[in-house]
Amino acid sequence: MRKWSKVLCIVGGLLICTTALQAADNTNPQADDKGVTTLSKTKTNTNLVHGQPGLTPENAALKSTAQGFTAQFTTMALETGVDSATRPKAPAEDTLSGKLRCPESAIDIEIFTDNYPGETTWEVLEYPSMAVVCSGGPYATANFLYTEQCCVLDAGCYHFVIYDSYGDGICCAYGNGYYNVSYNAAPVCNGGVFGSADWCPCIGDQCPPDCGLTQACCVGNICYDVDDQAECDAMGGDYYANEMCSSFVCPQSCPPDTTIFGQVTDDCSGSWSAATSGMGAGGPPVGFWYRVFENFPSLGDIVEIQDIHWWGLLLHYDGGWYDCANPAPVQFLIQFWADDAGMPADYFAGPPVCTNGPLSPSYIALGGACGGFQLYYFWVDPLDPHCLAFSGLPGWVSIESTDNSPDPDCVFLWMSAGSGMSLQWEVGSGIPPADTGKNRGLCLTG
Repeated sequence: MRKWSKVLCIVGGLLICTTALQAADNTNPQADDKGVTTLSKTKTNTNLVHGQPGLTPENAALKSTAQGFTAQFTTMALETGVDSATRPKAPAEDTLSGKLRCPESAIDIEIFTDNYPGETTWEVLEYPSMAVVCSGGPYATANFLYTEQCCVLDAGCYHFVIYDSYGDGICCAYGNGYYNVSYNAAPVCNGGVFGSADWCPCIGDQCPPDCGLTQACCVGNICYDVDDQAECDAMGGDYYANEMCSSFVCPQSCPPDTTIFGQVTDDCSGSWSAATSGMGAGGPPVGFWYRVFENFPSLGDIVEIQDIHWWGLLLHYDGGWYDCANPAPVQFLIQFWADDAGMPADYFAGPPVCTNGPLSPSYIALGGACGGFQLYYFWVDPLDPHCLAFSGLPGWVSIESTDNSPDPDCVFLWMSAGSGMSLQWEVGSGIPPADTGKNRGLCLTG
């Protein structure tokens, strides 16, 4: 699980902090003077103390498969501040090459980090089992040359995969990072410009012709692993070579033919936030309870809202934020509200215009990550009953997690969709809802 240790703080329901904080300073999502109800990330908001991108912990890029090394390897860091043309390499007597240090074959890896080394990790996978045999990162020092070696079998076949948890590679917007990979001293691949992941497939003298990694095929919002473009074309999808579904988020959209209102989620590669909307730790008085409202304009002559789609995170709170280990049981309450002078009418005592739930929506975990966390796409199709009361009128919708069994601390955080207005309310408090400063990812269909 990945821990979020720096967050955007909210005091009295208002966004007042724009710099990263330590987890010990501000991690409690309850409504006190350190109440945190929104996670946020932007590379323009740099934590100068740690030299990390704002609101990203040093361990954000940790993957569950990279918690330790399962084969012999060595690591050496070489500091440098010069450009790629004159970056110094390791001294000749320390160069890791071929069988110098490995009993059989060796995969040698050079990684020159960008300005955010804590986002970079890598794995060497054995083909065809895809078991991790070596892994490394995240790294501590920006603009350093790290040289690593993974000892492998002469008869083996392997893939090298490098990850960037922010999704912008290691070159060239935030430094001139790069990687080089060689097998028994012979170069096999290099790079630096990529998104969430890049790889070198089929490393070794004994690789079969069909050893290549799967590619990403996007059918709507969902990513499928395929072997080639012909397979993707047969599915009616969009083919993305050199991308893997495990680390790639398909371009998201609302249903093209039936959407009557849509705000597509932010893609995590720029500025985004995720606002807590649900009950954690059993709710008050011990736990917390927040509700987020998104507004929508008049829907014209549409007489009913038939289904709903949205995006967000499912995080466990335990002195900090983690991905929920088992998000499947989480249920949601969806409520539609009339508009009253730019606010949800009767939000304090209700009743709403329409209520759906608690219910278990359809959902899928999207590839890639938002600050190291898993992004989900949810939908309810159809809403039962349909909401019938908004013909010609603006309104609001609230979406919140309710039943968190068996994890009472697993809560929904609604993903942003560009600059705009959505409201977050501490349920039952006397404090009016506060503007989060962002729209929320939402599609309504009719």
